[in-house]
Amino acid sequence: GWRGLLHSQAAVQFNHRIGAYVLFVAAVSAAVAAARNRWLPMPARWLAVILAVLVAGQATLGVVTLMNVAPLGLSLAHQCLAAVVLACAISLAWRAITQPPATRQHKRRYVVSSMGLRLRSRRTSGMTTASLPTPTTRFPSA
Repeated sequence: GWRGLLHSQAAVQFNHRIGAYVLFVAAVSAAVAAARNRWLPMPARWLAVILAVLVAGQATLGVVTLMNVAPLGLSLAHQCLAAVVLACAISLAWRAITQPPATRQHKRRYVVSSMGLRLRSRRTSGMTTASLPTPTTRFPSA
């Protein structure tokens, strides 16, 4: 009945493999989202990427372990790496929750043009007039 479906050796291996696939996709998706998120603190962004790499390594080690018919050394390495993945995931969750959001500071670039000092914005490709007073003396055009 249902017990054989959930507790047989084949079912345990299948469930473990499906869980690994789901976790791998979730870790990579979270790393991509974290890398693009400018409000997440930089240490949390790096931890998300490190977590995705660790999960990929864990999946690879799991496949290698199964291909070699689960020798003790590889099985122990798979278990130890699982503990490292868990520690990294907990650290990521803690940093994402406890650290204040990153403040994005835009560097202002001043450009000398024929109309005086202007501010080039990083957000737009065009030039915008700076709120600074235009210098009274023109820069020499050397």
